[in-house]
Amino acid sequence: MGVAGTVFANAKEEVKQDANILKNFSTVPERQIPPAVLKNAKGFAIFHVVDVALLVNGKGGPGIVVSRTNTGWSGPMFVGLGGAGVGAQIGGKVKDLVLVLNTDKAVEALSHGNVKLGAELSVSAGPSGASAEAETAFTNVDMYSYAQSNGVFAGLSIEGSVIAPRDNVNREFYGKNVTASDILSGKMQAPAAAEPLMTVLDSVAPTGVARR
Repeated sequence: MGVAGTVFANAKEEVKQDANILKNFSTVPERQIPPAVLKNAKGFAIFHVVDVALLVNGKGGPGIVVSRTNTGWSGPMFVGLGGAGVGAQIGGKVKDLVLVLNTDKAVEALSHGNVKLGAELSVSAGPSGASAEAETAFTNVDMYSYAQSNGVFAGLSIEGSVIAPRDNVNREFYGKNVTASDILSGKMQAPAAAEPLMTVLDSVAPTGVARR
């Protein structure tokens, strides 16, 4: 499985863009992830410029994963999305993709390295509208997907794709070797460069815990 390299000048720029993606998906009405889904989220995986053709050919796009911890939101773990299993496609190219982590199982799996969606974790198009609260309350789906392409907001099936850590970017961002578990458990404090993301997370899905 190949994962496309970053399309950003640096990790700080990437985090800022990912923060904007999450903000847009939570505040723009036609792209909105329902408040009930945000409220119950255990974490998020955010990807930018995911080309369906590339995914089918075994490549994908860069992104980050964050998790809700006992001390607030974790710092970002840099990951890549790749693989060969893309179902419903919207226009062939997805500009932005947000996966909502619904379960502790999803966070735990991502804390241990490569994860194959649909095999190790279940994923489906996320609910929207008035039914979202009821669906979220009883869901057993590990992840919901929300995607946007050319102004069209829709769910995207990505079963068969793989999320893998980008160890070199994580090392650069945190200034030393770090594991996925170190980051998603909250053991590693988010660097100052993550501030735009932390601000958006606290706004759209508050944890009720004061930031350190």
